[in-house]
Amino acid sequence: MWNVHQTVLDGGPRTNNFAKGHNHALQGAASCSHPGIELLLETLTFYNTDVELAVQQTLAGMVLVPKRKKLYVDLDKKISNAVAFYGRTDVEMYCRTLGYLSYSRP
Repeated sequence: MWNVHQTVLDGGPRTNNFAKGHNHALQGAASCSHPGIELLLETLTFYNTDVELAVQQTLAGMVLVPKRKKLYVDLDKKISNAVAFYGRTDVEMYCRTLGYLSYSRP
């Protein structure tokens, strides 16, 4: 029913779109929707430095744990609980619960 059902049960990401986080980080770093070429290059250079640092730290054996807002940690717990009940409740209630969680804030 859901392409990341097992991933959620295993505590993985709720999305299979790995580029979403990088796109969001780049937008935040640029601080505007449509940067000019100079700001774009400056932002990409700064962002690339951060990515290279993370790669070097990982290669050196450091375990990098991304910081997550409490809001999303709580939402992940609620979604994991709902997903764990799949098969123990009717499909309509399951879908309503996930729909509610998709549009609510913890």
